[in-house]
Amino acid sequence: MNTGTYTEPLRSETVRDSPKLGWLARKLREPGVLLRLSAIFLAALYVRTVTYGFVYDDLGIVFIQWKGWAALKSLFLHDLFASASGTGSDYYRPLSSALGIIFVHWTGGTPGWFHLAAVAIHVTAFYLAYLFGRHLFRSEWMALLTAFFYSIHPAKVEPVAWVGSSWCDGIGALFFFASLICYFKWRETSRNGWIAGSLLFYAACLLTKETLAVLPGLIAVHFWLSETSRQKIRKSFLLLLPYAIAIAGYFVLRHIALTPHVVSAGVGKPYLKPSFTATNIWSAPLACWWYVKHLVWPTGLAVMYDSIIVTTPKLWNFVAPGIALLLSGGIGIWIWLRHRSVEATVMVAFFVLTMAPYIVLAPMAQQHDRYLYLASYPFAALIAWLLLAPSRVPAQARYAIGLLLIASWAASTWHETGFWVDNLSLWQRASVIAPNSVRPKVVLADEYALAGNLPAAEEIITEGLNAHPASAYLLYSQAALAERRDDLTKAKSGYERAFTADSFGNLKPICASKVGNLAMKEKDYAEAERWYRIATTLAPQTVGYHGALAKALHAQGRETEAAEQYRLEVQVSTAIRRAANSL
Repeated sequence: MNTGTYTEPLRSETVRDSPKLGWLARKLREPGVLLRLSAIFLAALYVRTVTYGFVYDDLGIVFIQWKGWAALKSLFLHDLFASASGTGSDYYRPLSSALGIIFVHWTGGTPGWFHLAAVAIHVTAFYLAYLFGRHLFRSEWMALLTAFFYSIHPAKVEPVAWVGSSWCDGIGALFFFASLICYFKWRETSRNGWIAGSLLFYAACLLTKETLAVLPGLIAVHFWLSETSRQKIRKSFLLLLPYAIAIAGYFVLRHIALTPHVVSAGVGKPYLKPSFTATNIWSAPLACWWYVKHLVWPTGLAVMYDSIIVTTPKLWNFVAPGIALLLSGGIGIWIWLRHRSVEATVMVAFFVLTMAPYIVLAPMAQQHDRYLYLASYPFAALIAWLLLAPSRVPAQARYAIGLLLIASWAASTWHETGFWVDNLSLWQRASVIAPNSVRPKVVLADEYALAGNLPAAEEIITEGLNAHPASAYLLYSQAALAERRDDLTKAKSGYERAFTADSFGNLKPICASKVGNLAMKEKDYAEAERWYRIATTLAPQTVGYHGALAKALHAQGRETEAAEQYRLEVQVSTAIRRAANSL
């Protein structure tokens, strides 16, 4: 399809050499030189992460057992965290998993190689963001400055320092920008091969991260605003139809893959599906304001933050952020009306589309800095425009502001990156930044226990229980620590309290099993039987529960019943093993 309308050349913005400028100064004013220096600067900013290890759930995301090239297709048949027990999440990212397992095969799974790849991915994202800007802004300097601000923004720390995020958000951004670049090349050359490339990269986006499905919306906005043909509606429909087919096919594949694939073994469970309730509406203003604040003031970053879920709207959690957003939006609209352009409108659409999934589904998608990986590009473009656009502010002052911003963001990035060196540092930071959240304290206590520092673990758990006395996870961790100290009475009491406090039922089976184990140690076989039966009732397809019950029955001389439980244990183990082999 030939548009014949988008042929504006890239503006020449070569700065004239001044006799007062030396050779080095003139070189530093050349975009090509600055592009290379920027890439080197970005690599240097993150190079120390190459010495870091795996943290958080890296192993579950990328460290999958290599089963040969033919087995890669199985990754497209289940979700990211699927196990033999069934679906583990609603994250369907098979391409990310496939690339991860291939890299494991090539490198042996050494953390340094993964971190080096993460840095390379981010530098490549910077270059693609620059190419995208050249096509959109038709300005070399605007493209370069936007890409540089975009890449050094501290919100990139999580997606670069954390391998798991890099393999989803980082690689997804590469496909996202590549798809848009291909679209622009098609607009400029009218060669359908470019639109085919855009569709191919869009398909890769979908199979890398779900939220990248919004990309056609951005293409639709740009095409509609830049197309001048009388057949605009028809051409828009023909352009977007292949993208619509691609996303429809993706959702069919996603539904098939996330439907429990081991139901026939009796161990499948349904995946978590997105829902929309009044809580989504009440949470949206606070969630949006939270991300805007992290764009403007990117400090105090962590792997986890206190919850922004709003169940009951009040002044501070709904009205105040709503008013702040209206005021910010009003200022933005005023600026846009004064400088209305295709580029400005596309940037607004870019921010809205890339952030919308995390705002609309705020109660399900807990806030994270990695969600700003793409959404920070329009913010960087705004800053670049303010620095480059003619204004009453002297050029020297704007240069100074730009350099100050670069220095402060680079310093913040270097500082925040240091907390990702290992799990202990990561969760110590999270516990400070999210003092009201339970999970950082539970994980941090586990890390202290693994390091052999039981007093520190107990102190963290006690601190958490003072704020959340009915937390099942904190009570469970406290009981586990007591068991490690061989205080069986306190451990048994703790597991029973955790069992009672668990309103969702996730911990109940394991708590029942733990109490049964303690009863076995005390040779109270009847009590052990009672708790093991609770565990098998709540989780009949979990390996180990039927076997434990069989031992309790055997200790009481009830061999027939014990034999039946042994038979069930073998049945469950066989089903789980068969399901595991299919992954």
